[in-house]
Amino acid sequence: MKRLWNRADYPVWSLSSYDPAGQQHNMNICTYAMPACLEPKEYMIAVYHNTHTHELLQKHPYMLMQLLSPEHHDVVRRFGFQSGKTKSKFNRLKHTVSYTDENFAYMEDVRGIWYGEVLDWMSAADHDIARVRILWSKNLHSGDPLLISELKDRGIIR
Repeated sequence: MKRLWNRADYPVWSLSSYDPAGQQHNMNICTYAMPACLEPKEYMIAVYHNTHTHELLQKHPYMLMQLLSPEHHDVVRRFGFQSGKTKSKFNRLKHTVSYTDENFAYMEDVRGIWYGEVLDWMSAADHDIARVRILWSKNLHSGDPLLISELKDRGIIR
């Protein structure tokens, strides 16, 4: 039997971060994302320490979350296992990238996006937990999201 914390299946997100001062864009994979309250809408997002995403969020505390579809399994290794510090994650990307009015990058074929402001941080071992207020959201395409179980089935994660 699976360990208790591995039994629930969760959607896979991509977190888009941006530093306007340095004109730096980045996307990563986010599997630790959970609604925290209904009104106002807030999420708790776990972000690894010492990553490019973490650094960008410290400089500019806003993010765009993208709900991935099963067809996005191809970006998980690129966005999740490579650092945006050393190379662009956007080169040769098969998915068309657009930008919000706030200049955050997103893939046009994701299920939906939401934009939020980091209100505060909590330290949690190898991650920091961001409490994020959702400022706006938009459904883009119908269908089921990419789930963690699909990444396991494809051998992308354990």
